[in-house]
Amino acid sequence: MRVNGRTREGRYLHDTERRLVEHCGGLDALSTPQLLLIQQVATDMLRLAQLDERITSGDASDHAYRVASALRAAVRLGLREIGIEKPAPEAKGFSLADLARDIEADKRVSDNDQAR
Repeated sequence: MRVNGRTREGRYLHDTERRLVEHCGGLDALSTPQLLLIQQVATDMLRLAQLDERITSGDASDHAYRVASALRAAVRLGLREIGIEKPAPEAKGFSLADLARDIEADKRVSDNDQAR
């Protein structure tokens, strides 16, 4: 779906894509299929928002209600596929130096306990 980025719809689409990319850890963390899925979900969310406006204004047919329902399901499944929950922060690496320092500290505590 081509949307002019200066329009309200274009800003909505761009903002939604940006927020989903950030949610997934940034562009560098995404594979091509993940990026395509994000674009599809953002497009579906835009179409759903447009249909919701028609529905709330009372200018919607039965077909529009069915399409809105299908879009809600598509967005839900797409978000599930992307990962609804925020990814866990990356764990800090534990080096051998860290391990040696911890062992040495434990040894000192043990030696102090035995000296008492």
